[in-house]
Order: sequence, then structure tokens, then C-alpha cells
Amino acid sequence: MEDRYDELNLENLLAENDLERSGKISRFCLKQCLLTLGLKLEPFELLDIFDLVDTDGDFLVDYKELVNLIYIKPFIDIDALKQKLQNEVLEANFKSSCFDLRRIFPSSSWDREYVLKNEFREGIQKLRVGFNEDEISCLFEYLKNVHRDFVYIADICGFCDFDEEKYDAVAKKCYDRFLVLEREGIYIREEFRFHSKGSEYLSLEDFNRVVRFLGLPISKVELCLLLKRFLNPKHKSQINYRLFIDFISQRQRCYGDCDRDD
Repeated sequence: MEDRYDELNLENLLAENDLERSGKISRFCLKQCLLTLGLKLEPFELLDIFDLVDTDGDFLVDYKELVNLIYIKPFIDIDALKQKLQNEVLEANFKSSCFDLRRIFPSSSWDREYVLKNEFREGIQKLRVGFNEDEISCLFEYLKNVHRDFVYIADICGFCDFDEEKYDAVAKKCYDRFLVLEREGIYIREEFRFHSKGSEYLSLEDFNRVVRFLGLPISKVELCLLLKRFLNPKHKSQINYRLFIDFISQRQRCYGDCDRDD
């Protein structure tokens, strides 16, 4: 706990001297900060520190990197966090047609394009992904805007390979086509059910066949997006067509109404 206090004390002092909020301070400023904390180093020791954290030779010191060097953090594999998070997002989505990755964060962030750290933490915990505090903090630091202490929600979706804005666009196009088909007396759910032989799943080939038969305006790229979202986690060769239909209706009902209100 004392180490954590010292770490915050050092980082806060260095940040206070970062007048341009660039994340860097001059070598002279670093020396003065260390003296303020009672750390009097020999010239050669200072040079060693400068060489470690001034990798581009601009005579400025990345003080967050310096703090990480002094207070060595446990290694956290970002790729492993990413894979685990992606799996949890897909699992959460498969449980509900109403799932929207952007809405796992507190409602206080819904009118913004970004989330603050406490909102980020709450959203990640809501997914029950099992990350500890160090992992959440590491992920936040990895994703956050360079000059601000927040993370863009679009960057989170991109990191999870789950672009909700693209799904919005697909849902709108499909919903508009659904309305046309219904006016023509064609029941979308029945068409899918006929090919599924009573199951809620279709083979990828049959799903694609029904999509083309109904004339849904979906490109190959968009079809791949849908396949990824609605594939059966246990049987990768099957797609849940009921979840797909419910998703189109739910998504358009939520955001279509919002668009009309605007």
C-alpha cells in the first residue's frame, strides 16, 4: 500500500509540472521533482534514467513510463484481454436480441461519445469478464485518448471487433425491407422457419439462400457481420435466425424511434 502511495505521489508531482499536458517534462524539471521527493541521484544515475525514458532524443521525459519503470507493474497481455473480452461480448449478445455494446456503460455516458474511467470499469464489470482492477486499468490506459482521460466508445467497439454503428446501418436496411415484404403478404419468420425444419437455427448456406430470396439489401461484408453476431457458439456452422429477426426489429424500434424524435 505504501508503494502505491509513493507511486501516486510521484506521478501527481510530475503531472503538476507538465504544464502543456503533453505527458512529458524536461530533464531539468524531472531532476527538481526527484529532489523535492528527497531522491538525490548522482549525475550518471540521472543520465541512465534519461536514456531509458527519452527514447526519441527530444530531451523530454515520458513521466508515466518512468513511473512504470520505477514501480514495476505485473505483465498484462493485452491480446489475451482482447480475446477474452471479445468472447464475452459475443456470449452476452447471443443471450439477448436487445444487446448493444454501447449500452453496457452507465446511462450517464449515453449522450456522449466517450466514457470516463469509472464508467469504463462499470461497463466491463457488467460483462462479467472477470478482469481484476489492474487489468481494467491497463485496458483503459491502452484504449484512452492520448491527451484526455477518457475512452471513445467507438474505440471500445473496434477493440472488441463489434462495430455497433455498422449493425445499426444493417438493421435499418433490413427493417425497411421487412416492412415492404409484410405489405406484400410475405411473413419473414415463416420463410426462415420453413428452411430450418422447425429449428431456430439454419445452416450458413440456407441462411444466405433465404436472405437472397427475400431480397434483403445486404452486401457480402454485411452478411459476414451478421454471421459473426448470430453464429451458434457451440456449432459454428449454424446461425440463429430468430435472434437475427428479433435483433432487426428491436434495434430499429430503439434507434428508429430516437431518430424520429430528433
